[in-house]
Amino acid sequence: AASACPLFAGWPGADAPKPRMRDPASVHSADGARVLWTIDNKRYDVTDYVDAHPGGRDAILAAQGRSATALFRSYHSLSDSAQAVLDRYYVEDAAPGDADYEDEWEWRSTPFHDALNRRVRAHFERKQARRERVRGGTVSTAHKAPAWKWEWRST
Repeated sequence: AASACPLFAGWPGADAPKPRMRDPASVHSADGARVLWTIDNKRYDVTDYVDAHPGGRDAILAAQGRSATALFRSYHSLSDSAQAVLDRYYVEDAAPGDADYEDEWEWRSTPFHDALNRRVRAHFERKQARRERVRGGTVSTAHKAPAWKWEWRST
């Protein structure tokens, strides 16, 4: 049987149907409240951005209605422009005790984090400069592993 996700063909459960993503037009929960995206304990309504998201609709809709800090940071940690886009859709802060509130990211405002972030950014900027001389690209994509590095291979 053909895999629902070709990258994971051969993995247990890979042939399971792909989960159906929420239609961005249905941004309200059963009680009528808006279903927002929470990143760094700030809530955003990016409904109008779903179709413009460069990573596709599925990536952004998978994060709706929950804390998406880890997902956002894993893809956009070196991108100032992604944060700038997100800032345009700010709605409110999440409060301690809310289901989508996380305190595990509070270390991000420490001197250690700032120094580490500068060093990582500098590393990938150097890596990208070498890459651009060969074939082009952007700093925001230099740190992301291409699919061939992490897809399942049965050898």
